[in-house]
Amino acid sequence: MNTFIDDDLKTISYVVSGSQSRDDLISCRINSCINKAIQYYPFEGDEKECVEFKSNNDFIFSANPVLFYRVIFNLLKNALYRN
Repeated sequence: MNTFIDDDLKTISYVVSGSQSRDDLISCRINSCINKAIQYYPFEGDEKECVEFKSNNDFIFSANPVLFYRVIFNLLKNALYRN
């Protein structure tokens, strides 16, 4: 998890400084990225049991994986939010 956080911070600093370009994008498989995000998300208690990912269609897209994981993390956080 520490490596994931370090990569996340480095990527965010590149974006904030404006030094990230299209050359920083790589080909990613959607199923692999979503599964990895779910694997590393810091679930609390039984939250992981609430998540179901059906990988019916796999495709390749260009992205910065760290930023993509951040998006999935935010979606998970919002979906699991409890009042």
